[in-house]
Amino acid sequence: MKPKKTLVVLANDGQARILENEAPGKGLIENTNLAAALVADPEAERRDRRGRSNAAPGMARHAFDPPRSVAEHDEIAFAKAVVDAVETRFVRGGFDRLVLVAAPKTLGTLRDHLPKGLNDALVADVPKDFLKKKPDEVVKLLEDTILL
Repeated sequence: MKPKKTLVVLANDGQARILENEAPGKGLIENTNLAAALVADPEAERRDRRGRSNAAPGMARHAFDPPRSVAEHDEIAFAKAVVDAVETRFVRGGFDRLVLVAAPKTLGTLRDHLPKGLNDALVADVPKDFLKKKPDEVVKLLEDTILL
């Protein structure tokens, strides 16, 4: 029987690491390190002004509130970039399972953008920030959640 290969994603709102597990008992090997600076929009502050509307003929004009702040937009863009990188690595590497470990808000954003294939492969999601942990520490912290 072929061993199950697992991809582990560690993330917070500014960085992400992708780790691989080839088979239970083999530990984790770091594959990719991503930073939010790679997808941040340096022109975000210089975008057009917000749209405006007239309340009624001859009345005052009012600006619309943006649907989300620049920071929220950057967080979503980063989460999408992480999900794209994970999907590419997942498919190319022939992985069977996915584990997400991220700060709670980031975890929700990542889960919102997972495609069906990755969502089906998701076996655990842990709302913790383990980004600064070494791979062997991550294995110990996740051993009660999943066999690595």
